[in-house]
Amino acid sequence: MQTGLKGEGSGEGCVQFLDAQDHETFVAGFVKTTGFSYYPNMPLSFNYAGCQVQTAANLICGGAGPDRVVDFGTFYGEAKSAIEAGGLKVLSIRPEDKALTIAGNILKIIGIAFSEDPVFFGANRKVSKTISISIPGLLVSHPDQERLLFTLAQLHPKMCDFLMERDITVFKTTDK
Repeated sequence: MQTGLKGEGSGEGCVQFLDAQDHETFVAGFVKTTGFSYYPNMPLSFNYAGCQVQTAANLICGGAGPDRVVDFGTFYGEAKSAIEAGGLKVLSIRPEDKALTIAGNILKIIGIAFSEDPVFFGANRKVSKTISISIPGLLVSHPDQERLLFTLAQLHPKMCDFLMERDITVFKTTDK
């Protein structure tokens, strides 16, 4: 399975590239970076209108709670509701969804805390006496991992060094 992760460099390799040319590759790579497992085209059975339906689905596994189903627009009618009635959560991804929107929705459905467009301070002193910088993207604070920053921004190597000093791993992505 292709994960969509590639190294990109500011010399130190502090930035990893997360491929977002297609949604399925992006989801697989993103889920892997968060410490969860992604399984495409897994058999799934659910009750629909009194009948047992067999289909294939993309699953996110790990963490507390049931597996999560990722729908790339293949479920029709009341299929999503029927799957959720069976105890699984369903994340629907539309063709027009952007990478960071998808990432935020994945984080919500798997229950990982994150902040949008995080602000970083240059020094450990009063906010009024230091400089700050906001980086567009999502900062993930996963309790079992280091902090992860997902961004569309091209970061200067000095900014990469700044983030590495704070134990933040950077993943750069693009939108289609």
